[in-house]
Amino acid sequence: MRVGVLVVPQAPGAVEFAQRAEDLGVGGIWSPETWGYDALTGLSWIAARTSTLEVGTFAVQLGSRSPALLAGSALSLQLMSGNRFKLGIGVSGPGVMEGWHGVRFTKPVQTTRETIEIVRMVSRGDKLEHPGEIYPLPLPDSRGNTITPMVSPAHVPIYVACLGPANLKLTGELADGYAFTIGAMGTGSTNFYNDAFSRLGFGTEITEVARLWKEKRRDEARAAVPLELGTMTNLVGTREQIADRVMQYRKVGINTLLAKTSGPWDEQLAALQALLDIVAQT
Repeated sequence: MRVGVLVVPQAPGAVEFAQRAEDLGVGGIWSPETWGYDALTGLSWIAARTSTLEVGTFAVQLGSRSPALLAGSALSLQLMSGNRFKLGIGVSGPGVMEGWHGVRFTKPVQTTRETIEIVRMVSRGDKLEHPGEIYPLPLPDSRGNTITPMVSPAHVPIYVACLGPANLKLTGELADGYAFTIGAMGTGSTNFYNDAFSRLGFGTEITEVARLWKEKRRDEARAAVPLELGTMTNLVGTREQIADRVMQYRKVGINTLLAKTSGPWDEQLAALQALLDIVAQT
């Protein structure tokens, strides 16, 4: 089992942290993309300053780039990093896509499917002809041509950030893996993460947490989060408890853990060392 860590490459000291993490045996550095720095540019700098670390996006927002451009960016990083790049993608949510990118948030599962299909075609060097619903290429009733990519073909591992049943099914069908995190994503009365936790049986508790948070009763909201939910979705507790959770992950086929550490760099490195030791012993 490999251990990766989420890092904002533009943060002061991030490259030196990545180098020290590489020395510890960390498997990869993953870069987020929200509504600020992009997820790709900083990874090229980290890749240039390391030699074995995998570099991955967690996760590129679909719709912010055309699938063909995304494929070209991914292949560029794959070539220049010596095949160390992993493409993590996600549809984000309407608040970000429509508020930040000005792109309508519609049919997220189909958007994910067609993006993967097009990235695969470009990565193989196939002539790009895609009769899709979201991305029909060439564009019908246009002057567009069927174009052969000017790239060196290479495999780009694709990871999908997914929560819903349909997207999870699609991930199992087409992707190399999936990524999971906790957060607020959605709009209005819809929160994709809350929906996911409701499917796990925490609907009543999550509704109460959301109500308290919206009323700005933040301390009460934090206190209302079920401890079981925290232990199910985070590596917290004693070393024995964390080791047990790692073993459960290993048994179901999870082969990479993405750590989201915080605090000064030295504290993050210490936490990573502890996790690496636990993983090595389980």
